[in-house]
Parts: sequence; structure tokens; C-alpha cells
Amino acid sequence: LSYYTNGSLDKEYRFDSNGRLTSLQTYRAGKEYGPSIRYSTDGGYSLVQYGHLINNRLSGPHYNFYPNGQLKSLWNYCQQEGETWNGEPYFWDNAIARCGIQREYFDNGAVSCIEDLDSNYAVDKVCYDQNGKLASEKLRIDEQHVVHKRYINGVIYQEEPGFSDFSHVTKGRKIYHLENPKSHGVFKSYDSSGKLKYEKIYDIGKAVCMKNYD
Repeated sequence: LSYYTNGSLDKEYRFDSNGRLTSLQTYRAGKEYGPSIRYSTDGGYSLVQYGHLINNRLSGPHYNFYPNGQLKSLWNYCQQEGETWNGEPYFWDNAIARCGIQREYFDNGAVSCIEDLDSNYAVDKVCYDQNGKLASEKLRIDEQHVVHKRYINGVIYQEEPGFSDFSHVTKGRKIYHLENPKSHGVFKSYDSSGKLKYEKIYDIGKAVCMKNYD
């Protein structure tokens, strides 16, 4: 079911064979603009997504849900209403770029991950297992340095420092990509009790020396 104004699409509703709404999309000047809603009919009928678009770009908070109604993720997209750069309207080349704090949840409502993104690239990220124990951490030391920490049942078993020299420029800012950096610094491995097993020193991806502990 579609609504038009002077030949331009305004709203579009889609339904399943039982007449249940499966999606609602709004438009402006022929582009996706405004609320965007999706429902699932698999194993029942439930809200799956709720978000907002500006000129075919996801904008601001975007909600995803599990079939049981629990929030699955709360993502924040970079594009904003009325966004400008150098005095001109600014539209992100990457229509699905995310900025700021992102949250993901297990289907029981417990927090799975909390991540901070800068122009779609990771800054910090903390994840938990289904028991609420720490599973991993990615912590930015500065613009080019990061440390990854991994845990089993809340006990640290690996600590890996990294360095990135790969970057891009958005709105005049240089942003380094810290998601898959080169190993750089002291890599540490621990046993199941959290005691240090060995250390390995890296210099921009190359191992230069190692220490083992009894």
C-alpha cells in the first residue's frame, strides 16, 4: 500500500498473506527519509527493527529486537538531521556508518557488548559472556595504540598490544583503524588461574624476544 504526493512516494506499507504489517518505510523527494519499521512473521509476529533514515542513510538510534521482544542491539548511526561540513549539507558516503556508543544484548536482556565507534571504526569495546563475566576488552591507549584483552570465565588469558598506521580522513579528521592492528609491544599469555606464562615482545608486527615463566 503506497501513498504519493504529486507523483512522489511518501509512505510504503507491506503486508504478509495474513494481512499483518511486515514493514513501513517513509520517503521524501524519492529517497528513504523518516521512520523505518520491520516486523517478523517467523514463529510468531514481532517487531524486529525500528530506526530512522535521512536521504537513504540510517540516522541516529536504530533498534533491533529478538522474537521474544528483548532488545538485541541499540546502534547509533553517524548521519544526523541538518548535518553540515564547511557550511554545506553533509551526507556520509558510508550510509551505514556508526558513531558513538553501541550496545548489544543477549536474549535474556543481559549486556553482551558495549562499543564506542568513531566514524564507523572501533575505539573501545567491552564484551561479556552470558553469565555476566568479562569476555574481552579492546582499549585505546592513544590514537594509534590499542590493547586487546581476552578472558575465560572472567580470568584473563591473553593481552595483546597493537599499533595502527592505517587511517582515513572524515570531515577533516584523521581516524586510525584499530580493529586489526599490528602487534606492537609486550604480548602476554596467562594460565587458567591468571598467572603469567610467557611474554613476547613485538616491534610493528615482528617478534623480537620472548620470556617463559615457571
